[in-house]
Amino acid sequence: MLHTSALAWATVVAAALGVNGTPTGNSAPEVKIAAGTIKGDICPDSKVKCFQGIPYAQPPVGKLRFMPPQAPDGQYPGGGLDATKTPSPCIQFSDTFAVNNPTSSEDCLYLDVYMPPAAHEHSRYPVKVYPALGQSQNCQSSGSDNSFVLSTLPEAKGLISSITFQSGGGADITSYDVAQKSGAAYAEYLNCSTTNLECLQNTLVEKLQDAFQNTPYLQGTDNDQVLSPYNSARSNMLDVAGASIDNDLVTQQPLLVGSQLPLISGFTRNDSNLLVVPEFFLDHSPDGIPNEKNYNRFLLAWGDEPAKLLNQTYPLTKFLLPTRQRCGPRRRRRHGTDGDGRQLQVPVFDRQPSCPWIYEERDGIGAVPPAGLADEYGAAHCAEIPFAFGNMDKQPFGAGSSASEAEREMSRTIVAAWTEMATNTSPSTPRLKWPRFDRELKGVSFDDEVTVGGMDFDECEVWDAVFGMLGGVIPPAMK
Repeated sequence: MLHTSALAWATVVAAALGVNGTPTGNSAPEVKIAAGTIKGDICPDSKVKCFQGIPYAQPPVGKLRFMPPQAPDGQYPGGGLDATKTPSPCIQFSDTFAVNNPTSSEDCLYLDVYMPPAAHEHSRYPVKVYPALGQSQNCQSSGSDNSFVLSTLPEAKGLISSITFQSGGGADITSYDVAQKSGAAYAEYLNCSTTNLECLQNTLVEKLQDAFQNTPYLQGTDNDQVLSPYNSARSNMLDVAGASIDNDLVTQQPLLVGSQLPLISGFTRNDSNLLVVPEFFLDHSPDGIPNEKNYNRFLLAWGDEPAKLLNQTYPLTKFLLPTRQRCGPRRRRRHGTDGDGRQLQVPVFDRQPSCPWIYEERDGIGAVPPAGLADEYGAAHCAEIPFAFGNMDKQPFGAGSSASEAEREMSRTIVAAWTEMATNTSPSTPRLKWPRFDRELKGVSFDDEVTVGGMDFDECEVWDAVFGMLGGVIPPAMK
């Protein structure tokens, strides 16, 4: 989880760049901050000003590995920083959404800043921060879960005006005891004692990655692995990609605290399909298609009593649909996000993009969705990201297809709402009035058209009961 001192430094740098941009033109932008002069570049297709690879913390290597991030100190070498090259992504512990160009590295705590072409020294643009808070930097729901944790901290109030996220499931985070056991098991696999920090700091990166893949405790039980594609982490189990209770910064379950900030908490209609469809439809073995055998395996992974409830809600004909992700907004509403100044708005992204939107390295999947499987994927996890960032051309990664005009218009609507949220802590615009979900139980649906109406969370009663059976947070009755 991002330490508050590093977060404060990142916010200061982003704000400085957003305010002090050089006048418009085609020349490379330069910005002066306390550490020196930062030289940026101009994006060739959009003329957007960009600054890449600005350090917001000291490299977490050597004696800083496995330690809280430390804010940068001192001046840039020679008084300047070349911010025109893409920084290294963090090392990955899974190849599902790994980024291999440039090469990954532990030295990865860098900030990229993008400014409108017209930005100048008197501009007062809102600063929108997209944090890489999950196990994967490319497309991750743990970033949403962790952003919600961040929103519950009292320290967040002075740094952040509001938070917008998709897909976070509103589940319990890893308990202190489970986190301690996982750390001990990891150290033991590396032949390090839990009190020998120097041993862990001197271990080769390749061995750290190997230990992650092969430490039994980190991989969970067979049942945990069965549920993993559905993003259906059970209560009181380990989530190595997410935050945990550390009895220091995070002292209790965030759902019991509630957000201290205004939130947009959304979800995609077919969220879990990004992982579930490859699990079955791209596997040509007898178990590769949704059938009674792997359906029963899914049910039994939850235990006897939860299985009975889930069987009633998700029969075999709906085998691809089970997901806790859509219940996040409802669970967050029940835990303190409805006070003054802490309003909650809910969007549901229900549009199947007309072109691929992400690229997967694993199993040779390539561009998602693969040919012939668009309907099976539907509005899956990450499908809204190009819309939220306005990246509608040559997707994915500037090498594929482009969006329709209707999709571009929807993207403009989403970008405008997110910008209003950052500026005024409300996503409402002159063209679209957003209801407050915490008061009206209404949200905004992005399908073939943008509509405002009631949100169907009936199935979440089942998930609340399942979480309760497994010892998780039980929300109070809906008022």
